[in-house]
Amino acid sequence: MRKFIKNYSTIITFVSLLSLTFSLRILHIHSADFWRDEAFSIRVAEQTFRDVIEVIAKDTAPPLHTIILHAWLKLFGIGELSARLPSLIFGVLTVIPTYLIADKIFSKNIDKYIAMLLFILNPLLIWYSQEARAYSLLLLIGVTSLYFTLDIITSKNLGMRNGLGLFLSTVLGLYTHNLFLFIGLINLLLILNNFISLKNRGKIFENKNVIGKLLAIYMLAGMLYLPWFIILIQQLKVVAGQGFWLQFHPLLDIFIVIAFAFSGELYMPHFPVYMSFILITVWAVSVTLTFTSLLFRQKTKSLGTIMAWFWGLLILIWLYSFNTSFFYIRYLLFLVPAAIIIVTESLRRIRRKSKLVFTLLTSLLLISTLIIDIHHYLRAPTAKERMTNLISDLDYQENDIILHTNAFTHHSFNIYSEFPNQIYNPNNDLLYYEGLAVIKESDYYRQQEVKGYDRVWVIYLWSPKQHMTRVLEHNYNLRQKYDYNGHLHMELWTLDFNKA
Repeated sequence: MRKFIKNYSTIITFVSLLSLTFSLRILHIHSADFWRDEAFSIRVAEQTFRDVIEVIAKDTAPPLHTIILHAWLKLFGIGELSARLPSLIFGVLTVIPTYLIADKIFSKNIDKYIAMLLFILNPLLIWYSQEARAYSLLLLIGVTSLYFTLDIITSKNLGMRNGLGLFLSTVLGLYTHNLFLFIGLINLLLILNNFISLKNRGKIFENKNVIGKLLAIYMLAGMLYLPWFIILIQQLKVVAGQGFWLQFHPLLDIFIVIAFAFSGELYMPHFPVYMSFILITVWAVSVTLTFTSLLFRQKTKSLGTIMAWFWGLLILIWLYSFNTSFFYIRYLLFLVPAAIIIVTESLRRIRRKSKLVFTLLTSLLLISTLIIDIHHYLRAPTAKERMTNLISDLDYQENDIILHTNAFTHHSFNIYSEFPNQIYNPNNDLLYYEGLAVIKESDYYRQQEVKGYDRVWVIYLWSPKQHMTRVLEHNYNLRQKYDYNGHLHMELWTLDFNKA
């Protein structure tokens, strides 16, 4: 009877956690237009399966998420809700490995529930569960691989269940994001360290079967990944030749990543004063708790594994970023659940010293997170580029031409509009991270001079592109300018018959 009650209680807990997670992530999921990266993913995914593989191979990412999105869009069509639902599902499913990890770390339910509340309410995890990109899938697979790594270490055994779980998560992770190479490496080193350590050096012979199984898992995973690894080498040559969009600031980026991990990718200019104060408070408390947890002695093997996994990956990717920077929170999303576990452990240790301090800090974290979530939901409908608003203002007529100053706006424009449009790029100098892999020759306007049209519509992001302005000034006058949400802009240029 007790076993039945316990199993029933576990099922109820899982269903409740999944329901709450789903509810928070479905809210406003379709309220914002696709932004440029989402639009690129959708433009690739809507092609034939063969073209999907060819385009992704020319880009800089593995193909698994795009293949899933391709199959999904075939079934449910293209729309903000349908395209983002896979990411939502992956984000919700991450509850399962996160809870299982918390169950291994914490013996008391209060600590498990605090960890899960911080996970479910985390603004960053909500944000990327609402985006049609690979980050939510990487989160699910990364945390799942951590769970199986932890299970192998704590059980001191590599059996069929955890061995198969480690193998599948490794293969799927490698085909999801290039950063999983670091995750797979850290998983391997942690397990090997557990079975080949100074403390266990006399038992190496006894552990040879486990070590052999582990190496076999990684060899087989490597063999399955080898076809794409060859493609990855070519992709890295492209990155090395043109550089990456992300700039690396070794010290500042550490603080930004940790702050965003707990507060979400929300920038200070969008906040009223009181929100800025709360964000700083959450950042200070979170960072303090995370770092002080490193100082505690008598760490359990489970917690030691979590901390080594978190800090090992953070440091490894930080070092790699001196070459090519990936030290940005969207790429490090998979670290957030581990960070939450570490903070929860810090709160648990504080509770043993002072329940009052524990209550105050926990309340501060949860209430601040809720307020940031509310701000997120209020901002969500206008948080991304409003391409539908732009198109509704675009009064396209015969003998007009629509030009983009780069490829970023071209992707989303073609999802929301059938108006003919081209990218002004006579010098053929588009960068690969503008989504160059999916662009065809017919998408370009190659002539240096723009002429022969009554009106020219120019669409761009951020600030005006001076080279475009200089070209148009020869024959056209700027008639009107439209601004959308501070980033997306459109200009209408009309023919000056005196100049022409």
